[in-house]
Amino acid sequence: MTLDKIKESVLNLRAIVLCMLFIPTVVLSTGCGAKGVFKFWEDTYPDILKQHTHKTSVHEVLEVRLMIEASLLGPALRNAYVKEYSKRFELNREDRHELLAHQNEENNKYVVFFVSTYTPEEDWNDFTDRDSIWRFYLTDGKGQRVEPLNIEVVDERDPVIRDFYPYLDPWTKPYRILFPRYSSDGVPMGQGNSLVLTVTGLKGKAELEWDDLAELGVTDPLDYTPGN
Repeated sequence: MTLDKIKESVLNLRAIVLCMLFIPTVVLSTGCGAKGVFKFWEDTYPDILKQHTHKTSVHEVLEVRLMIEASLLGPALRNAYVKEYSKRFELNREDRHELLAHQNEENNKYVVFFVSTYTPEEDWNDFTDRDSIWRFYLTDGKGQRVEPLNIEVVDERDPVIRDFYPYLDPWTKPYRILFPRYSSDGVPMGQGNSLVLTVTGLKGKAELEWDDLAELGVTDPLDYTPGN
């Protein structure tokens, strides 16, 4: 191979690499050999999801009895979700406002967690059953404790759910857990700037703590303006 041919090959390879490095949004031109648009996550939603998500496990002797990963669906995460969902599906103004209104209404009534669980025995992954071997509680920094108003199974086959909660895998089962926004005394949950989600039962106990709620935006109102 001549020197000119070697130089030409190197330049072609460099052009291909440069085309591949055009991230996060790449508009392919004929110079890269095709036309189209690649869309990637913006930093906002994955970063905020990570900040609002904790995981832990329950062990009995040396064996795992429960693995749990939970996301606190506070205003900051809901805002990021509305923004990302609206962008992904190119929602019109009316649909964006409807989505935001739904998120706002739920946030004002409940403290909600999206939870992914794994148990070695399928029968143990029974959080919606009246006779479940597990119980959930939510406690804040002032000692207020509430029980779930509702626990619902989420369809793990839903591609939207799997895309927005990428920590799901074929061995886990997703739930949504709704706690009351206010204690029995009418005081908002989240006093003391922290929340602790407790799961306890016949196989052990685990706690997931979200502290510094103000920094996470959990105490902020839903304020995303979805455009015109």
